[in-house]
Amino acid sequence: MIRDFFCQISLNIQHFWVNSYTPPATIDYIRSRLLESQEQLIEALSTPQANAKYKNSKLVSANDADYDPIREVYRAIGQGDFLK
Repeated sequence: MIRDFFCQISLNIQHFWVNSYTPPATIDYIRSRLLESQEQLIEALSTPQANAKYKNSKLVSANDADYDPIREVYRAIGQGDFLK
């Protein structure tokens, strides 16, 4: 089960928020739609001059374990309860 998956994409005032309470099927659906549409998303995100640095970006799927280093930092600074 996905414990602390979180993703935010803002595009034309549309927001997608996913957390540990979101059903896994919904997370999979949103993830697949974002990855399928990544060219259009990157184009929209990189259009403003300040965001030109994202022009050659790529969206990738993240695994729960990818966030373990961040969790370790929270534990190290005494904020481990925040992760629950």
